[in-house]
Amino acid sequence: MMIRSKGIQLRRWLATILLFSMMLVFVGTFLLNESSFWVQLIRSGAEAGIVGGLVDWFAVVAIFRHPLGVPFPHTAVIRKSRDRFANGIDDFITENFSDGEIASEYVKDKRPGRHLSDWLTKAKNSKFVANVLLTSIPPLLKPERGPRIRHLLTKTVIEELKKQDILPTLGQILDHFYRHERHQEIIDVLVDLVKEYVEHNPGSIRETISKNSRRWIPRFLDRVLADNVEQSLLDELNQLADRSHPFRREIDTQIEKLIAELQQGQLNVETVKQVRQWWNAFVTSEQAGRLIGGLWDSIRIELFGSKGVDTAKIESKLAHGLVALGKHLAADAELQDEIDARLSNLAKSVSPAVVDVAAEYVREAVKDWPAEKVSDKLEGAVGKELQYIRFNGTVLGSVVGLLLFVVVEKAV
Repeated sequence: MMIRSKGIQLRRWLATILLFSMMLVFVGTFLLNESSFWVQLIRSGAEAGIVGGLVDWFAVVAIFRHPLGVPFPHTAVIRKSRDRFANGIDDFITENFSDGEIASEYVKDKRPGRHLSDWLTKAKNSKFVANVLLTSIPPLLKPERGPRIRHLLTKTVIEELKKQDILPTLGQILDHFYRHERHQEIIDVLVDLVKEYVEHNPGSIRETISKNSRRWIPRFLDRVLADNVEQSLLDELNQLADRSHPFRREIDTQIEKLIAELQQGQLNVETVKQVRQWWNAFVTSEQAGRLIGGLWDSIRIELFGSKGVDTAKIESKLAHGLVALGKHLAADAELQDEIDARLSNLAKSVSPAVVDVAAEYVREAVKDWPAEKVSDKLEGAVGKELQYIRFNGTVLGSVVGLLLFVVVEKAV
């Protein structure tokens, strides 16, 4: 099999040219009709350079194939050692890369959460991911199959909702509203509505008191009583506008108690039974089915269009959503740490198995390669550097030959 690397071929030719140059110099010294010191010095250097170049040429070639095609002993080492080479790769991979702790630390040091956020916020990357996701949209999303998907989705969601324990979920929802003081906002709105009604309907309280008053009570007393009640109500509403009002603090206390009871399952048996019955009745009702189906219809039309799959629209929305996700992740250091921790733990648990499979795959793949292919691949990887051994052998041999000749001449 031919090695196609131009770099290897070039260096091989250069090393060969250098070797033949030494041969020409060596032969040329015998064509001279003199045996002076300098001619013998050059001859000795060329002779040693030839020996060094030939020896290193033989050594380099012998690693990969038989020199000159002659099967000298201990040549074509790589070709003869393919299986041992494959097993060595297997051992090297499993011994050095299957440690779960090392893999875990490596993943943690790379901070994948941060890299993911940076990667997603780049428009070209989010568009690429959106395009990849689009290619996986199945033919089921075709408009003519919409009703069947709607029915299947509605049925699946309802069945899952029926299995849910609604009490902890209600507790979580209520806790979310409570921690963000949404209940206080609701009370603010109610207080404002009542106050606005009383201020814009000043005679309503007086009329109500008059209708329920005794006949023997004078009318002017009804008016005085109504005015006092109205003013007292307005004063109390003004005080309730303050979120530190004792009544509102009592509401907070009761909500905290209800949240704890919902999340810890401490409600009385009858209340629990009633809530679950209500939940089951709701999720199996026709209204719930229409709600879930309507949500799917809205999503389908928004994403896929009323006339079919709008690829450009979906890709744009997905890409925009992915960029927004990347920005959110970039601003949330805790979420990044959570991603890093989870991926680190995942690497710790799966890396030994993955490395074993990878090592086995590499070993079997190398064993299945022809011996010539293994040799050629390795020569393609390191052959350029190995040609420098031939350069060095030729040059170094020549230098040693020169030095030895000088030493010997001086000694004589």
